[in-house]
Amino acid sequence: MYYASGNYEAFARPRKPEGVDHKSAYIIGSGLAALTAACYLVRDGQMKGEHIHILEKEDRAGGACDGWKFENIGYVMRGGREMDNHFEVMWDLFHSIPSIETEGVSVLDEYYWLNKADPNYSLCRATVNCGEDAHTDGKFDISDKGAMEIMKLFFTPNEELQDKRITDIFDDEVFNSNFWLYWRTMFAFENWHSALEMKLYLQRYIHHIGGLPDFKALRFTKYNQYESMILPMVRYLEKAGVQFLYSTFARQLVRPDNAGRVEGVIVEDENGDYKKITASKAVLLATGDYASNAEMMSYYVPWSDRFMSIFPNVDAKGEKTNTGDGQQMGMNVGGHLDVGPHAVMAHILQFGQEFFLQVNEHGERFTNEDLSMTNIAKVMQNQPGSKVFQIIDSHWPEQYPMLEMVMENIRSYGDGEGFSAQADSLEELASQLELSADATQNLTAAVARYNELCEKGVDEDFGKAAEKMFPVVDPPFYAITYDMLKHTSVEDVSCMRLLVTMGGLVTDDNARVLNDDMEPIPGLFAVGNVQGGRFVEDYPFTLSGASHAAALTYGYLT
Repeated sequence: MYYASGNYEAFARPRKPEGVDHKSAYIIGSGLAALTAACYLVRDGQMKGEHIHILEKEDRAGGACDGWKFENIGYVMRGGREMDNHFEVMWDLFHSIPSIETEGVSVLDEYYWLNKADPNYSLCRATVNCGEDAHTDGKFDISDKGAMEIMKLFFTPNEELQDKRITDIFDDEVFNSNFWLYWRTMFAFENWHSALEMKLYLQRYIHHIGGLPDFKALRFTKYNQYESMILPMVRYLEKAGVQFLYSTFARQLVRPDNAGRVEGVIVEDENGDYKKITASKAVLLATGDYASNAEMMSYYVPWSDRFMSIFPNVDAKGEKTNTGDGQQMGMNVGGHLDVGPHAVMAHILQFGQEFFLQVNEHGERFTNEDLSMTNIAKVMQNQPGSKVFQIIDSHWPEQYPMLEMVMENIRSYGDGEGFSAQADSLEELASQLELSADATQNLTAAVARYNELCEKGVDEDFGKAAEKMFPVVDPPFYAITYDMLKHTSVEDVSCMRLLVTMGGLVTDDNARVLNDDMEPIPGLFAVGNVQGGRFVEDYPFTLSGASHAAALTYGYLT
């Protein structure tokens, strides 16, 4: 697949690689990256299906792209997929994958027809005053001067933006426009964020500009990611003769004396029998993350090692599947793992987090409450005792009406109205929260300071946007407790939910695993969440397709 000369090269089939009929491929893992690699081996590599072996320790394919029913739990899936017209590898792949619902059409055909017949758009793009239509009416409402400021940023060399904030580049001509309202709500930007990051997002999503007023640039699958993406790929591969070895555990890569080429892998079947599989060309690791490996979590992401991995995926022996098998096997033959700290995908179930004051056990405000999910979780985890209190007054129903929608959840957690504390004075609230005398004094001071900043309309301490600052003035006062160490059950509202970790083996641009000298290890590749070098410390939730795009692209490149 090439795009150097329009679509002249895009649809030309590659020549059959010399000697491919005598080669075999062993892919460890069966997530999106693994299946992508296998599909391209069949279609473009023209390798015989029976020469391709996918080793999976679960009893089904898909990895983290789940979407099925677990007995006594219910349906589990890790989100839907949000795509656009320029997912080149994905669309190239799925135009070759037959639909499993309609004979004679491709998965891409289904996507295209669905999004043509039922295009994505928003009838109300933005709200103000807690739910009123902002009436942006599809307009950018930006002056020529503001547009020129954006264009200037677009063409500014990266080196000149290293220490700049967006406020150093834009003024009110941009900040007061609908364009900025669209942009910051689509990509979670604040005025004080990095100007360089803003520029890179502009360049990556310039094709989205026209769809910002109503989200019409986004594309969605018909069903969840498992049924719309994984199942059609599996059926395609099965029909091609690809061997799926389920309930098979990869235990050790074969690389004699850790020199030369990786020659194969030692596996264990569900009966406990071991055998050596020899790979004539290479071994591809696609084993996923290590969120259920306590030792690796404690070492590489200690700030989140107590977060709960809520997904019940287990292998044929009933053990958690995401235990860092690929990372460990790769390191054991000389592969270099990301130094860290590693990034994680994590969610916290918070209620109006961005609007309300938060204090720690010392009664002190400690952050801009309007941070991204991963960032706010990291800051909360690092507070004394990893405990945080959200402080609210009696006006919360009009300040944040959506809180009532989730009140049933927090009623099962707290007391009274569902909060962990309720009182007519801040001192009594602190007493119910079991704060010390000093912490109680700090709490009243923190509330007074927060109210002062709300009155000024400027958060001089942490930079939170004025429209997201609600004072704590009129009783009764309420608190919601987030105890990051105590709560490890999915039912607990303060529990931090861990999706996956994002640290892995460092590779080059062709997904070849590198050693400590940054040289490729012959015969070893890594894709998906076992691949490193993609994210550092934090995962950008607002970057559409960041994780799946890497899985698809590097699966193709291998």
